[in-house]
Amino acid sequence: MKYVEKTFKMKVPAQFAEAEPVNLVLEMKPERLDDRFGIHEWNRNLKTSLLNKLRESLPKHGQLIPGIVDKVGNIDEGNHRFFIDKEQNIPFKFIIRQEDIDNESYVDIVNTIQESWKLEDYLHKFVTQGKKAYVDLKAWMDKPENKLDIANALAIISQQDRDTIWPHRETLVKDFKEGRFNPSEEDWENANIFISHLETVAETWGGEDAKKAVKKKPFILAYLSAKKVEDFSHDIFIERLKKQTLVMRECVKANDYLRVMTDIFNHGLQRVNKIHLV
Repeated sequence: MKYVEKTFKMKVPAQFAEAEPVNLVLEMKPERLDDRFGIHEWNRNLKTSLLNKLRESLPKHGQLIPGIVDKVGNIDEGNHRFFIDKEQNIPFKFIIRQEDIDNESYVDIVNTIQESWKLEDYLHKFVTQGKKAYVDLKAWMDKPENKLDIANALAIISQQDRDTIWPHRETLVKDFKEGRFNPSEEDWENANIFISHLETVAETWGGEDAKKAVKKKPFILAYLSAKKVEDFSHDIFIERLKKQTLVMRECVKANDYLRVMTDIFNHGLQRVNKIHLV
């Protein structure tokens, strides 16, 4: 790789006279952006909402926060700013990082600290890298019946009904972000069965609102929890729901759903035969 020496002159406040320059901010004219920078194919997709905010901000104020690029010009952080700078003919400010760490690890560390990446971004990253479990997950979620939030999809596939930070959900999400998501064939089979159960509940409950409600986190967590109760039966619940559809209602919390489901399941039963879902 070819390097060139550059000398920078800048005024530094007296209190920072002893500070040493590290990773100086550079600026490239907009007409040179196309042939000097690259984008990692596995980096997160551009977000329309953020692009729109930058379209309003950058022309007025310029690029206040520099991007970060590796030693060959691939952008590690700042893809959205780079895109709008190029679109709006604005110079791109950037830092060339000197750390001896591979690009992917660097981006992972930066975005984990900033918490700027969403689960969708990690899914895109690992799908782009060809990780089979993530490719399979995307294909599974692209099916019309499986249109779910990724967090809900992970809960269903792993059969985790807990929405607490520790030990279940945190471990689940952490494994997903670090590329360790790897469900078994049995996990996929159970997930498909669970989805079919959600659809049956929605059809029995009735209406478009029911179809939406059963795909939201409170109901999913509630039904995952109910299915772990030994005396709970999906088929029996459906038969009793058919006679009590007016009792079923949309709830804000999983425990509220469990109370409603308990009332429906236990209707007409003697006390000794009743179950407790909460």
